[in-house]
Amino acid sequence: MVAEFVAPGPGHWQLDRSHFTGGTTPIMRWLLPEAVESAYREQWPLLGIPAETLSVAFVEGFMYTRLRPLIRADRPSAKAPPTVLLKVASRLHPEFRRRTRAASRTLEASPAPAVIEEWHASIRPDLVARNLALQDVDLGALDAPGLADHVDRVLAHLRSSFEEHFRLHGYDLGPIGLLLLAGAEWGLASAELLTALAGASPSTVEPREALARIRAAVA
Repeated sequence: MVAEFVAPGPGHWQLDRSHFTGGTTPIMRWLLPEAVESAYREQWPLLGIPAETLSVAFVEGFMYTRLRPLIRADRPSAKAPPTVLLKVASRLHPEFRRRTRAASRTLEASPAPAVIEEWHASIRPDLVARNLALQDVDLGALDAPGLADHVDRVLAHLRSSFEEHFRLHGYDLGPIGLLLLAGAEWGLASAELLTALAGASPSTVEPREALARIRAAVA
């Protein structure tokens, strides 16, 4: 049986296999749409991204994304507007002008270093403390209402953490994009630069190294 694809809404939707190669679990389908849209809708005006947000939806368990434009997001036309019209709109529309000014500020003085400092000083310690507090709960001592309340707290923490993940994502994509642009000027292919970055973050490789130590200890 071949399922008929029904778009989850107006506009152009793209299958996203960068995060999930196949179907997804119900909890991911519950988490992602609100976390992604909320984080980017709040953050993109600050960075000067000329779009409203990124919409996420699931069809038959598969993830699709749609970039929501600043103009007529819920009433998209069947074809792209003329380039000259976009240029005029980007110079006259108030929100486009605000985004342009914000983008100039972002490029002139990257906000990423301050966010990295904030991550180490407060964001990460707070997340770790909240994770440990939830893990320390004695589930066996909870009655049914207490267990239900604990599950609600875990899900609320999970959702807020997901939103924070995507908020922070905006501060690594910009520097990576600048690196790729510089690499093109140096004659370096983007694929080569991205391969060089893989595994370079200590926080990314730390879980793998911890598992390796556990394997060595029990071998």
